[in-house]
Amino acid sequence: MQRRELGLVWATAALVVASSSTAGAQQPNAPPPLTPAASTPTPEPAAPEAPAPASQPAAGSGTAPAPSAAAPAPSAAAPSPAFPPPHVGMPWMPPQPAPAQAAPEQDKPSGPTRDRSRDFWQVELGMRSMWIRGAGYDPFSTNNNLSEASIGGTRALVLLGPVSIAAGLTYESGSKDAQARGAAAKLSVHRAGAVGEARLHVGRDVYGFFKLVPQAVYTRASLQDDSVAAELVQKKWRFGADATIGCGWNAPRTLGAPHTTPEVWLTGELGYGWTMTEDVKMSPDVGESDPSHTIVVNTGPLALRGVMMRLGAAITF
Repeated sequence: MQRRELGLVWATAALVVASSSTAGAQQPNAPPPLTPAASTPTPEPAAPEAPAPASQPAAGSGTAPAPSAAAPAPSAAAPSPAFPPPHVGMPWMPPQPAPAQAAPEQDKPSGPTRDRSRDFWQVELGMRSMWIRGAGYDPFSTNNNLSEASIGGTRALVLLGPVSIAAGLTYESGSKDAQARGAAAKLSVHRAGAVGEARLHVGRDVYGFFKLVPQAVYTRASLQDDSVAAELVQKKWRFGADATIGCGWNAPRTLGAPHTTPEVWLTGELGYGWTMTEDVKMSPDVGESDPSHTIVVNTGPLALRGVMMRLGAAITF
């Protein structure tokens, strides 16, 4: 029985060898394989079918089974293209960067801005002090001083680099009283002037100036004489002028205070005041029908002239 099975195996092997040689002789020479174009990707070959398992020899035959053919190695995967293939029917366009969003426009000022360190309105409040030397002033003062409150306003009109020219108005008022020959004497002074001022700005916090103030000066001299029932009075207008030099200092800003509107300045000036000379002739303040209206008391010529100074504080806006 074993001999019969062994013979059957040998016959089957011989038949397989003969079939293989016949198929090789009949196949023509195959043309060389075509090289695929560089731009055309190589398709992956289909996986070969697994060979059928060989029949197992019978136990005890002593013959080893033939080794099975090794499976072919899979071909390398074709490289993917650098760009995806274009869609059919429409051109391929490279991706475009997103447009940058425009920055929101900032609010622009409605009009030109002013340099408030030079171009400003100014309102000033201060005190004027004047030293008057003259015999006509002695009946009204025990010393030579005349103090007056001062208020004024100016506006810068011309700007020439660090120089500005301003114009404005000022008003000053004060009085002085004393005993003259045992009678109470009093002198009241009122000044209304037009200001012309040239300023030289040194930085933003300091400026120097020259100021000229022509003015109309009103004086009222009075004397209370017990021998006369009515008060003796003289009222007089006269022309005068002041010429001073000084400086303004924005102290809060220099000392680091936050910017505010209006701004505060300290001012000081020194100069000379002048008025016309007029005789002080006082008479009773009564009607012409009163017999005492002819009484006249003359205290001599009065001229309000002398060195003066003014200290003040101002606001600008």
